[in-house]
Amino acid sequence: MGKMKVLFAAYIAFVIYGTLVPFHVVDSLPALLCNVESIRWLPFWDLHRGRIASIPDMVQNILLFLPIGILGAHCFGRRPGPTLATGFGLSLLVETLQLLTSNRVSSVNDLVFNTLGTLAGFLLYLRLAPAWSRLIHHPVMRDFARVPGALPLLLMMIYSWVYALEPFNFTLDVGAVWWNVRMFFGQLAHPRLVLRDEFILASQFALVGFLAAGLLHRLGARAAYPLSLLLVVLWATVTEMSQLIVASRVASALTLAFSWIGAGIGVAARGWYALSPRPGRFFAGYALFVLGAFAVDSLSPFVLRESYLRPALLPFRLYQSAYFVSALSNVFHALLVFMPLGYLASRIRLNRARGLLFWTVLLIASVAIELGQGFIAGRYPDVTDCFLPFAGAVIGWWLAGRVRRHGVVIRESAA
Repeated sequence: MGKMKVLFAAYIAFVIYGTLVPFHVVDSLPALLCNVESIRWLPFWDLHRGRIASIPDMVQNILLFLPIGILGAHCFGRRPGPTLATGFGLSLLVETLQLLTSNRVSSVNDLVFNTLGTLAGFLLYLRLAPAWSRLIHHPVMRDFARVPGALPLLLMMIYSWVYALEPFNFTLDVGAVWWNVRMFFGQLAHPRLVLRDEFILASQFALVGFLAAGLLHRLGARAAYPLSLLLVVLWATVTEMSQLIVASRVASALTLAFSWIGAGIGVAARGWYALSPRPGRFFAGYALFVLGAFAVDSLSPFVLRESYLRPALLPFRLYQSAYFVSALSNVFHALLVFMPLGYLASRIRLNRARGLLFWTVLLIASVAIELGQGFIAGRYPDVTDCFLPFAGAVIGWWLAGRVRRHGVVIRESAA
């Protein structure tokens, strides 16, 4: 029950974040009053367009709050009151907070359909709860949860999906989706390489491929490596093609190809590791690879500015400006990329000297990369970001310790 409550709270935070981005806060009382005047009070009617409210918007609002009903029913029990009150209160909070932003419009429609989505999730839970209980207690699911690498794999899969779809402004408008499809196939004729994006996607799916191959190998699956490559390629394809229904994203065939290449590299690396397991050397190579990818991501496009820009010494400076989304994405990116690194560092059980060397190099490299942004045009160094990779690795180390204390074997034996 405790874990489900944590998941419930995390999804509530996700809803608040996803419905308020990009956090352009109004800076004057007249602007706030203008937002209040623009509230759409009439249900089922879009006053801004003078017609019945958009059906895709209704569907999105229902689907967004469907997990609220499911998780609420699991946490609060079969009484509908607490779950519906949570969904209604969360929707009311979001609509109220949108009055403080310059790029959102509060609407009674959203309040109604969010509450309906909560109700639908609650009813769905009552219908599927017995089947769900049998699923999570199935021996295969228990074995999956106990295999080392399952947690980092799940984190990286979630991260790759969030990284591709953020800021989650989904659209079901046929015209917008068709335009995205045309752009996707248009790039096949005129490919445009963006080193930073392609390199980062390849590094992400290399790690996913490595973890997936190791997981299936541990579970004793037949043809574990080809199967893991196929599954990761399918996940990369689904993740990239999901951008077709995101208004501010454009799916790229070139990016998809680099994701496939990264998956192949990761699966091949896991096969090499199984044939000749050298945990220390392999971990060192992986750590250098992650730091290299992080450096490319942080320092691209490698265009020097005329004079050095000193870093902002006030922590979380970017969180108080219009760059909130960019800063929050940096936090999310750094934490989830470096959490598996800390997890693996704990798993191979470095001795005291090598452990001290690892943490020292990680901290120095993180600070050096962030300070190096002062030389790059369009980059803004911030003291907060200096410690995010280090913090992500520490969290991964802590998670590995928690798993170990629950009786899971962390150290992998030689194949």
